[in-house]
Amino acid sequence: MSQDNSNKIVIFVIQRYNVYIRITVEEIMEIKVENLGVITEGKIELKKNVVNIKYGINGSGKSTISKGIELSVKGEDLNKLRTYGSEIEPTVSISEDISSVIVFNQDYVDDYLFKDDLANNSFEIMINTDEYKFGKKKIDTMFVDLIASINNTNTKTIIEELEALKINVPIEKKKTKANGIQYIMKGTSKFVKARKLADLDELLDEQAMKYKERLESNNNHMWLKWFQAGKDFIEENQKCPFCLNDLPTDFIDTSESIKNSVNATGLKQNIEIKEVISKTEKYMTEENIDIMNSVINNNEDLSEQELKKIYEIITVCDIELTKLCNLRSINISGVKKKYENNTLIDFLKSNILNPNFFEKLSDEVKADVENINEAISKIMAKSKELESITKDFSDKLNLLVKSKKEYINNFLSISGIPYLIDIVESDDAKFKTVLNPLNSSELITQKSLSFGEKNAISLMLFSLEASKDYDLIILDDPVSSFDNNKKFAILYYLFTKEDAVFENKSILLFTHDFDIIVDFIYKDEFKKVENKCYFVKNTGGNLVEKKIAKDSVSYTIRHWRKNAEKESLHPLLRIVNLRKYLQYTQPSETEAINILSSLEHNDVKPMEKISGKKQEIANKIKLDKGMICIKERIKDFDYDTYLLRIQNKDELKKLYDSTDSSISKLQILRMIVNLTGRKVENQVFWDYLTEYYHVENNEMTSLDEKKFDVVPNYIMKMSDEIIGEIFK
Repeated sequence: MSQDNSNKIVIFVIQRYNVYIRITVEEIMEIKVENLGVITEGKIELKKNVVNIKYGINGSGKSTISKGIELSVKGEDLNKLRTYGSEIEPTVSISEDISSVIVFNQDYVDDYLFKDDLANNSFEIMINTDEYKFGKKKIDTMFVDLIASINNTNTKTIIEELEALKINVPIEKKKTKANGIQYIMKGTSKFVKARKLADLDELLDEQAMKYKERLESNNNHMWLKWFQAGKDFIEENQKCPFCLNDLPTDFIDTSESIKNSVNATGLKQNIEIKEVISKTEKYMTEENIDIMNSVINNNEDLSEQELKKIYEIITVCDIELTKLCNLRSINISGVKKKYENNTLIDFLKSNILNPNFFEKLSDEVKADVENINEAISKIMAKSKELESITKDFSDKLNLLVKSKKEYINNFLSISGIPYLIDIVESDDAKFKTVLNPLNSSELITQKSLSFGEKNAISLMLFSLEASKDYDLIILDDPVSSFDNNKKFAILYYLFTKEDAVFENKSILLFTHDFDIIVDFIYKDEFKKVENKCYFVKNTGGNLVEKKIAKDSVSYTIRHWRKNAEKESLHPLLRIVNLRKYLQYTQPSETEAINILSSLEHNDVKPMEKISGKKQEIANKIKLDKGMICIKERIKDFDYDTYLLRIQNKDELKKLYDSTDSSISKLQILRMIVNLTGRKVENQVFWDYLTEYYHVENNEMTSLDEKKFDVVPNYIMKMSDEIIGEIFK
């Protein structure tokens, strides 16, 4: 009994007396699309957990379907795929609930390859597995109190204030050539420039001194800009541009004095530096406060002693700042590295905060400092547990990184791509994937790779990402740009090698490369891979698919031979197939090939080329040899009889109309064109016609031309139009 129920086919087999039950469940997913790109209406079926291959020529709508499925599953707008010129909303309906889909196409290559990294999400692809997350969580738990304390608002404020002091007072200690010590503050620093405007009593003359209070205000730089701009509006009558009252007679001289003594930028810097020092006074002793205020309020050159003292003050602050920054930056990568270098506990010890440094701060802030130190102590008290957890995490992560590298590098090696993948830890607890040439540390950029190499590498990265739990994986022409060796290597890696990443996955593979069909149906390496192969055809917007069985695929040479020997086939088609068969298999049978070619070109007598010049075959021995070869396949062959049939336009037209093979129609059309002498203007069409009439581009394997119409619709339309014009 067989029944179709909710896309599940259930088959029961029952034997009388002793009952055996075999249940086969075939879950079929049905996808319908309407008004989607070049597809007015179409339907495809997918079997779950197998490789579903959809083979079709370019332009049939394969990529449109893949994009439509992706947009539909992600809940995005389908209108970007709306049929051109249509007002009808596109639809994609899927019979099964699909919550996740991932698509490999050119967009994936462009979006993911070579951004800041080899792959812009390489951390997610390579490292961020469930096992990684679990191990990270265990270590994070050990540091949770410390992280919470260091991220406290008060702690962040301390870091900001101390960082501002370090940035704005950049002083260095250096050794001199005489082995002495020198303290250096660059003259271009904001601190030095701000000090030049520190003592206005020294800078302003008597006339300008009345503006001292204004120049010392917090918005002094803004006032000075306003003051100087307003001066430009004073006319010869010396009136204020605001109140129109008379200005003092010495106003111009006073303003020039201010201009020559101070500038807006310097005033602003002076205020900023004073604010920075003011905010950090709570971290200093009274003595150090007096020293810092003394130097910032003095525009004289700093003495060596003053520079030394400033350096000592900044150093004390910097020690605690460094500790806080170290603790703030602690992450899973840092913990791992410090464990592997045997420095983790030493790192924690060295970053315990000095309570005395924070003595003048509020009780609340001091409590935060204590919390940080307490959190460090708790971690150190569990050093053995921390060591065990970190070791386990480190070992597993290193093994994971190694396996990912080996996976891709093995593929690169067997497919002849001369590069190596490396996965390196970055400082932000992430991992970067880099690409190097063999035997070199030089980093490769996107421009260094060929189109095929970029696609191959990105497909390998995609396979790692897609190996996660996706309901559907779509591959849109994944290997069409590769040579046969790389093509086989990729398919082997993805589908059939031991622990292949796509094993038992629901795969939808679109391709216009017939070799993929041959690989999956015939090659021993793919026998264990369950697959469903279909030919998809779009006729006038209606997309349909037809199953490709093993007997649907034939070897082209064998096909030519069978057609040549097939007595039920029209004689004129038999001679075309025989000529192509002999050209591929017995090129030495020159005489037979020349006879058949002469017949097809409507020559009255069999012809041959001698020194590039066409002439009748005069040698009877050669002629007889050729005729014998032909009659081995076509027993009733007679040149004159067949010539009369080829020259019968009406018979050729009747044959064209009656045949159900598009390829045969093209072969007949070529005969008609040869007979009538009609010139085909469209060179693309002519090349396509020649391809099926001669042997230049024929594949070694092909679909049964009786069962599958592989010729594009536009080609057949042009063929019909030419026939119509010839026979009008």
